[in-house]
Amino acid sequence: MWCQFSGDVDAASVNKATNDFYNDERSDHVTQVLWDFSAMQRFTLEKGHVTEIAFTDFAASEYMKPIRAAFITTEPAFSALAKHYIAEMEQLGCAWSNRLFASIEDARTWMAAP
Repeated sequence: MWCQFSGDVDAASVNKATNDFYNDERSDHVTQVLWDFSAMQRFTLEKGHVTEIAFTDFAASEYMKPIRAAFITTEPAFSALAKHYIAEMEQLGCAWSNRLFASIEDARTWMAAP
């Protein structure tokens, strides 16, 4: 799955995308997700929001297949939030693999690796 964000990104838009994914019956078959923030202009997402998203995703990981999730951004402050999410997921012991990339090409290369 490829989810591309553009323009202004806030907690509501990330939550909507996440909920749309979880509520789609096809999500049961997804093993790779590209969360592409490369076209984002601005964001109003805070560390607390990211922690909440990590807890939601951890709960979903308990009943979904293992997923490889790539976060794509070159925005330094947003990269810090993505790293926070990844650390939260690791601390929770989540089976999903999460990585941060500066380009979609690098993310796809990681996705294609065994």
